[in-house]
Amino acid sequence: PDWLEALTWMRENTPENAVIIAWWDWGYWITVMGNRTSLADNATINSTRIKQIGTLFLSSETEAKGIIKQLVGDRPAYIAFLFSATRYQDLVMIGPVGILTLGGDEAKIYAFASIPGLDVSQFIGNDGLPTEHFWKNTLPGKMFPMDYNKTASDNWKTTFSIPATFPAQIGNYTIKYPQDGIGPLKLAFASSFESYAQVLIYQVVE
Repeated sequence: PDWLEALTWMRENTPENAVIIAWWDWGYWITVMGNRTSLADNATINSTRIKQIGTLFLSSETEAKGIIKQLVGDRPAYIAFLFSATRYQDLVMIGPVGILTLGGDEAKIYAFASIPGLDVSQFIGNDGLPTEHFWKNTLPGKMFPMDYNKTASDNWKTTFSIPATFPAQIGNYTIKYPQDGIGPLKLAFASSFESYAQVLIYQVVE
């Protein structure tokens, strides 16, 4: 239901010429159900475009602003991300790296890094989880509503009435780009957080 909420909001509340930046998985939904332009989808064969999006998703705020400008020009731009409270405990080998599979777009950090040829170890640690560098120095690290506090999981679960036995990511729930913030992004939409998942849409501001 989270994506259905997000796509409805997108269709009804963003300018018709808006570009929605998201990983290619969500491209068809954005185009067909959101009725907005996406940068990539399952049929994208432009490897340069995929590399640009991957680089954007692991860049600092300053670097990301330049890439966004290059990709969308002067059109209104939004970034859509799926955030999930879940952390599945099975270890999956992706290339040479063992990843503890996560529930949202944070599970795709390996792809974000490896496709454009970035150093994967800078963004994923030996435990298979996002590194401190990812959380503190990348644009999506600040878009995901978690602070870097490894001891706060129980408090975070309590906030959302999540069962204590349910696996959760590290940190407290914290929106780092609020609606009344100064940029470079501001929260435009957040789904209702049913099913331990949430789609967040951020508006790119000057």
